[in-house]
Amino acid sequence: MLTALEHARVRLGDMLTSKRLVDYYDTAVRERLLAEPSQAELVVSFHLEDKKKVDSFLPASFSAIDSRALMDAYIDSSEPNPNYLDLIAHAAIDSSAGIDAKLIVKARRRYDSIIKDFFNTTPGIKTGCAVAISPTQVEPMTATLNDMVIEYSFSEAWLESTLDFPSILNNFQFLLEFAPHDGLLTLPAFDSERRGLEVAMGLSGTAHYRTGHAFSTKDRATLLQTEMYQRYLATKDIDLETVIRWYFEEHLTAEYGVTSFVFNMSSPTANSLERCRNLFAEMESVATQFNLFIEDGEIDHDLAAAGADQVRYRTIPSALEGKYAYATDHVEIRTVLHTLFSDQSHLAYINEDLKGHNLVDLLQRNQVSYESLHEYQRPLIDKLIELGAAENTGKRVRLKDPGLFRVLKSLNDYQAVAYHHLSERSRVHVDRMLDAGWLVTRSSLLTDAEASYFNYNLNSNQFSNGPKLRNKYQHGTQPKAGGEAQHQQTYYFALRLMIALLIKINDEFWLLDMKKKGPA
Repeated sequence: MLTALEHARVRLGDMLTSKRLVDYYDTAVRERLLAEPSQAELVVSFHLEDKKKVDSFLPASFSAIDSRALMDAYIDSSEPNPNYLDLIAHAAIDSSAGIDAKLIVKARRRYDSIIKDFFNTTPGIKTGCAVAISPTQVEPMTATLNDMVIEYSFSEAWLESTLDFPSILNNFQFLLEFAPHDGLLTLPAFDSERRGLEVAMGLSGTAHYRTGHAFSTKDRATLLQTEMYQRYLATKDIDLETVIRWYFEEHLTAEYGVTSFVFNMSSPTANSLERCRNLFAEMESVATQFNLFIEDGEIDHDLAAAGADQVRYRTIPSALEGKYAYATDHVEIRTVLHTLFSDQSHLAYINEDLKGHNLVDLLQRNQVSYESLHEYQRPLIDKLIELGAAENTGKRVRLKDPGLFRVLKSLNDYQAVAYHHLSERSRVHVDRMLDAGWLVTRSSLLTDAEASYFNYNLNSNQFSNGPKLRNKYQHGTQPKAGGEAQHQQTYYFALRLMIALLIKINDEFWLLDMKKKGPA
């Protein structure tokens, strides 16, 4: 039977989609898998690929030893596909799949070698970002696109006038745009940032943090901006860790009456490796102290020491009930968000004169009448009108109710809505959507997307493709080859994460203070 299928040009991958065939011809299928290193792609896909188009099956006789041997041969083969090497290189250790640390490292080295050879022989497109401080610029910050390079320019006069500690932290939040809207971090990767082709192309692992071009761009930019600002402050004899210590040990007490927070700065003589280790430890200490304060109303440092463990960023609590609202899988909210914001929506294009990146862009930039819509587009607009997201004025179709749009845009852009930042009008819309089953609320310091971002960068609790910075530096397994320069780069990562956590903690205390004071 297998020979007949092969003569009929049925590929082995297609055969593996039939469980009955795989079970019946168990040994023969195993032999065919092991016959060629290229068949390892089928095994890698089975174990590691996320969101496969069809389910596949492996023979019961195909062991973990077989799996490892086949993937090892594939890594050594003449032309392995970099996408599959990348899946192995960023996989979690799994003995049942034959994936161990040696195989992961071997795949990573082969992948890096192939990519290096590719760019040494193939002209590429220059992309990235640049950061500068201008002595003549009036605007606090400007961003321009030069070919494929984003150039950020900061006003020296603005930076010079904002050297007090509160302004320095505000600059991170608003000028560097860490969290300019409703205290929601811009740093994570969001589903809405990945465009149609980007979603369709490439492979993503089952335990991968799903990034994309937009995330990579802002990740480089915010890291470079953090480095620029830290170096600038150093020229003014300001250590950024001094600002962080001031916030926790002085500002929280003076502004909100919150006492007993402790932040231990790195020694002035510490090298970058020592600073990294200290800052990652202090980040966990601050998170633990905040957790105790929210749960008990005070910080018992003996209790913190007794219960010291790796911080679970997803479970850091909030004192605010229903702090964040999230979209459910309800078909109506998913339809509204896709129709309004997706570049794959059928409403992004009417003709060459009426088109946009998505429906929101189309309606904001053009006067679109109901009659100008194609017949197949009108039912979608009718649905938006029925649900209250749009209206037909007779002359044009337009978005309805800024309060509702703010909620929907936050759900799209940040995958969450910060309920306590909303106006009463917007809260009414959230409450109605909660009643309709469109939304669900949860309370935590970080949104789901923000917690995932911290986990991706710091540990292996949730994702297998992150840098695992906290784990490496706390366990002494940090990179050795890069030396001081590598540790200095990691220190900027640590500063960025520490500042982001500080912003979220400050947002919590500010909201609690506003709630205590009541309406103005």
